[in-house]
Amino acid sequence: MKMTPAAQYLRMSTDHQRYSLSNQATAIGAYAVKHDLEIVRTFEDAGKSGLTLRERPGLQALLAEAVSGKAEFAKVLVLDVSRWGRFQDPDQAAHYEFICREAGVDIVYVAEAFANDGSTMSSVVKHLKRVMAGEYSRELGERIRAGKLRHAPEGFFVGGNLPYGVRSQLVDAQGAAVGSDRLGQRKNLRDERSIFVWGPPEEIRTIRTIFRWFVVDRLTLVGIARRLNAAGLKPRRAPTWSPSTVRFALTNEMAIGVFVYGKTSVRLKGRRSGVAPADWIRVRVFKPMVSRQLFDQAQERLQKRWGRNTFLPDEMLAALTRLLKEQGRLTTQLVKESRVTPSVASYRNHFGSLEEAMRLIGYRRRVGTFSKGQREMPSKAEMIEMLRALHRQHGFLSVKLVNDDKTLPCASVYASRFGSMTAAYAAAGYYVDHQQAILNGKARKRGVWQLGPDPSSSGV
Repeated sequence: MKMTPAAQYLRMSTDHQRYSLSNQATAIGAYAVKHDLEIVRTFEDAGKSGLTLRERPGLQALLAEAVSGKAEFAKVLVLDVSRWGRFQDPDQAAHYEFICREAGVDIVYVAEAFANDGSTMSSVVKHLKRVMAGEYSRELGERIRAGKLRHAPEGFFVGGNLPYGVRSQLVDAQGAAVGSDRLGQRKNLRDERSIFVWGPPEEIRTIRTIFRWFVVDRLTLVGIARRLNAAGLKPRRAPTWSPSTVRFALTNEMAIGVFVYGKTSVRLKGRRSGVAPADWIRVRVFKPMVSRQLFDQAQERLQKRWGRNTFLPDEMLAALTRLLKEQGRLTTQLVKESRVTPSVASYRNHFGSLEEAMRLIGYRRRVGTFSKGQREMPSKAEMIEMLRALHRQHGFLSVKLVNDDKTLPCASVYASRFGSMTAAYAAAGYYVDHQQAILNGKARKRGVWQLGPDPSSSGV
């Protein structure tokens, strides 16, 4: 008997759900055998929340292949509605299912009691299931938040990244240590908690050295970073020390043994927002690494010399020069991705624009295929033709593609001349195929920008 090709989508929300994906695959496999289906593709998101599409490459790839019209499967098997997503807006889950169905790919929930056949009853039940899946995440998030707010004032570690020089230590209900202090420990019993302890002695010495260099020797952030890198010392979560990692070490109150919790708030993968300092939770968790006087002197120097922006102008220019030497060129994207330089916004606040900061270090952004000494800006017509040539070469357009091609002006130049990159694409005769633009910011992937007039503007 000829088998019908199908794909399967697997998702688990946390990395420690060890057997979740295999259990899902087993249930889906049994369904496929019973209904004469052959699994030809697997899309999975391991350790990914179902709240958004943004952080789920597996579902993004599934949707992109489904709407491309080139999918080798006509069905996608999913364990249940919650595996498809726990979106807070149930219409979002329905939208992603709809665009698959419109492209000829049906979504089948193998463990649900209803048949996803488009009937009124199945539609009602499916909508309720989507609402329940989203509500589960909302309630779980509230319980976790309440637990953190209850344990943080007691000085317990409630998750997040541990700063340099700090470790977590599991303790039992009587406060006795369980195991050794290390990164990424997980408790085994409900009455176990994690407390903060000093990290390795070499990290404590490094913290004290940073404060001494900054307060006593009056070194700049760039100067301190250079010394640390020259000594072969490594920060945490970064390949080398930079002005920003040095600044974080100087401003983190863990250096004086104080744990600060609740500086920002983010709900259900939404936008992160700041919290008023009066509402922060502060609690002393261990003895200081440096004296309170030395810490206050460091904060006073930072505030007095730099204000809210703790980078000196010469440090910012030096960091930009270093990035230029490493990359051989400068772009907005390179500055955004660099661990060496401050943010683009910092350059804008200090110098008016990133271009002005580049000019001050003697760098002029390329604007076309011209010699280094030539200053002529290409015309709009020339810039449009460059975009068309780039599309012919690669079959798609994107900001990264424009910035990486050394024969084109940078994307910021296009945005400046045309108002935005979208306007530049439109001037070159390209439009967005909205059926393909489904990936939350991924709308400029291959095949999305099409040549010709926009059908949506034709009045049809």
